[in-house]
Amino acid sequence: VTGRLVGAVHTENITNNGKVTIEAKTKIARALFMGGVFAVNTDAIGLHKNIVNNGEVLIKKGTYAAIYLGGISGGEQPLGKKDNYFENCTNNGNITLEDGVVATDNIRMGGCFGWTKGVYDKNIRNNGAIYFGAKTSGNKQILLGGVYSYNSGSNYPATGGYINTGDIIVTGGTNTSTNGFATTIGGVVGAYYGELANAVNVGNIYFSGVANTANSNVGGIVGYSTAA
Repeated sequence: VTGRLVGAVHTENITNNGKVTIEAKTKIARALFMGGVFAVNTDAIGLHKNIVNNGEVLIKKGTYAAIYLGGISGGEQPLGKKDNYFENCTNNGNITLEDGVVATDNIRMGGCFGWTKGVYDKNIRNNGAIYFGAKTSGNKQILLGGVYSYNSGSNYPATGGYINTGDIIVTGGTNTSTNGFATTIGGVVGAYYGELANAVNVGNIYFSGVANTANSNVGGIVGYSTAA
């Protein structure tokens, strides 16, 4: 629906039914943000309400730098606390990184959001499956989550309502990172900084192999968490 949004933007009652696909014929040397509705929002101020994605979000074989991938948005960074607010957002499309995808930087992949920082939200739901078969090179992270892959900074979950019903299926890949949460998977969120409330996961997690040189962290709700 949109590429990059910057600054004050209000969106409401938006639905995407189309499939979003990227296949790199040559190496993509910069970070790739990709979502079913938004690619990325930076320095964002605004309300995003009643947003739905029904289309698959797919990255096909090729070589990429960092990958931020989500059914609603690849990445969200508000200008300040509570400046960017999401309410009643649902992803129904599958999120797929095919076998043959190589990333030279971090991979962050969520059913709704690939990466968020300080987003204020309410009633966020993912029903799509997440399929992962990619690999990384170098000292990087693989973070996967049913709703968020990674949520950093100040978040305000007391408004609540995080639900994941989609399966997370990891069937291959390698990760040479020595980071403490090199490969981290959570049914609702992969890695979370802060408090988490009112979160439900009913999706299955199938982890048959990322060949790690460091820890693998897998949790039904959260893969890894610490204080903000």
